[in-house]
Amino acid sequence: MAGANQARNGVIDTPVGNQTIKGEGAVSFTGTGTDPEPNLPLTHLWNFGAGSGVADVPVEDPGSVTFNTVGVFVVTYTVTDALSLADPTPATVQITVTSSGTSIPGTIEAEDYNTGGEGVGYHDLTLGNSGGQYRSDDVDIEGTADVGGGFDIGWVFPAEWLAYDVTVTTAGTYQLEWRVARNFAGDGAVHLEVDGLNVTGTILVPFTGGFQAWTTVTTPGIVLTAGAHQLRVVFESGAFNLNWLRLTLQGANQAPNGVIDTPVGNQTMTVGGAVSFTGTGTDPEPNLPLTHLWNFGAGSGVADVPVEDPGSVTCNTVGAFVVTYTVTDALSLADPTPATVQITVNAAGKQAPNG
Repeated sequence: MAGANQARNGVIDTPVGNQTIKGEGAVSFTGTGTDPEPNLPLTHLWNFGAGSGVADVPVEDPGSVTFNTVGVFVVTYTVTDALSLADPTPATVQITVTSSGTSIPGTIEAEDYNTGGEGVGYHDLTLGNSGGQYRSDDVDIEGTADVGGGFDIGWVFPAEWLAYDVTVTTAGTYQLEWRVARNFAGDGAVHLEVDGLNVTGTILVPFTGGFQAWTTVTTPGIVLTAGAHQLRVVFESGAFNLNWLRLTLQGANQAPNGVIDTPVGNQTMTVGGAVSFTGTGTDPEPNLPLTHLWNFGAGSGVADVPVEDPGSVTCNTVGAFVVTYTVTDALSLADPTPATVQITVNAAGKQAPNG
């Protein structure tokens, strides 16, 4: 008499180990089903976890699967033989899906760079993950001994970069903190780009005494507008580790100030004459660049001028006109008390009164 039907076995080939990805990221799933008799054909069923929003897939190799729901999901691969006997211990792997973007103010974990691979989420010059942790692409990630645990980025080389999609909830000037460790004499170097623009210049990373001897380097004065942005950490040198970035709002945005340098005081002139206008705009943070706007008064016939120093302006209309110079900072906050000067234009031949 034939022996009892033996259970079949399913193995998850990829991904290798648990994975953490960002929302709308994808993971490639492949498996192998075997049966000792064999009682063929085998059937295959992948379940992607309660609440994941991903439908079951009845094939051996589902391939790329996109996760759009944030959460922790246990993916199960079950193989069943032709006699309807299923693998009693299906293979599993855990997929952690994080938010597709970090909210700022906040902390960006270095290992949570964008999905999309080489040239999209990162640029890395070496093949494979030298640390073998957390993600299975070419960025080098290891477990960290820093306070709080987790992971850090290591084995960095000049010209490599990591990209992060963020949402800035409050416009303002931010303090940027870099959590770094370096085991070589001399300084390492890095900078931060926002939407493709270098906003920090070169930031030096000091010798800390070891690749797990952590310190925080602070960079003030990072101006961010509200809304979605992409940050890019660009490594200008190698031989240091990066754990996280933190962006903290420095305080409420203070208004800029505009001063009219010339003319000095109110002026009276004859129609057709000219006055030279110059100003100076300042901002206490500073949230640069500043924008400038001179308005030459209703009915003057002179168009607004959007520069700091308009220079010579000819007045061809008789009347009294209040000229206003308004300065606005990079966060769209305008001087609440713009500088003004009055220009009185008399008809030709009419002399100004003398008191």
